[in-house]
This record gives sequence, structure tokens and C-alpha cells, in this order.
Amino acid sequence: LDRLIGDLLSHTRMQQREIVPEEIDLTAIVERVIEHVRRDRGGSPPDIAIVGSLGSARADAVTLEHVFLNLVSNAIKFHRDGVPPVVRVHSEPLEGKLRVWVDDNGIGIDPRFRQRVFGMFERVHPQLKIPGTGVGLAIVATAMSRMGGRCGVEPNTPAGSRFWVEIPR
Repeated sequence: LDRLIGDLLSHTRMQQREIVPEEIDLTAIVERVIEHVRRDRGGSPPDIAIVGSLGSARADAVTLEHVFLNLVSNAIKFHRDGVPPVVRVHSEPLEGKLRVWVDDNGIGIDPRFRQRVFGMFERVHPQLKIPGTGVGLAIVATAMSRMGGRCGVEPNTPAGSRFWVEIPR
């Protein structure tokens, strides 16, 4: 219940906080997120890496840090049994935008649920009993919308997911 209340408060704050766009270094933000995830995880550190420079974009740094914290944490949390999680973060420029990918080798998401996973309280793998409230990706969707961006997910062959966020440049 505490976790649910905390997540709901985070979502409400994301809806209400002032968005202050500034030129930000995405690599620095994701490096902070990776350090945070490794520190909180305990045990052997998960295999998370940034591939190349992620570049820069005009966005709200605090909001974007929450976005990547949710995406990277989920990539680690939704791993396959007996397979150590591997997460790679990389970017690609698009016309007027920057798309940042968070690829994992986890359990993946059925393509039928690609948009549903960003809804409030959505859990597309309830049978796995993985802790969580179903609010994290709703926070991602709300944050990206408030910054004028988008988000989505695609399958990662042969296993896992490829989440992406598009940030206006």
C-alpha cells in the first residue's frame, strides 16, 4: 500500500510540476540513473551500459531523469528466470527529435499490449507476481506528453523489449 501511494503521488506530481526546458546532456542523466539503479539493486551489479553518446536535447532534466529511472528499473525488474539482465541505452537523431532507446533481454511484451502498458495500473504479466503497482510506465507517458515528446515499445529479438522516448530537439 505504501508503494502504491508513493507511485500515485509521483504520478500526480508529474502531472502538476512545472516543466522547465533547458539544454541537457542525456548521457549525464542516464549515467546518474544507472548509478542509482546499481546502488539500489544490491548484490552483483546489473549489466547496464550506454552505447555511444546519447546527445543533448531541450527538456526538463528532473522529469527526464524520472522517465529513465522507470525505464531502466523496469528493464532490470522484468528479467527472465536464470538469465542475467542486460540493458543497453542508445539514441538516434530523427527530424527535429532525438529518440532514446532502452533495450533489454527480459521477458518482453506481447505486441498486442504495446500501448496498453503505458496506462495507469496496467500489468501485462500478472501471473509472474513481479512486485510493482502498474504506475511506472504511466508516469513515463505523462512525462513525455508534458514535454511535447512521445514514448513506445517494440519487441527486442530474440527476447526482451525496446522502449523508446522521443524528445524534441
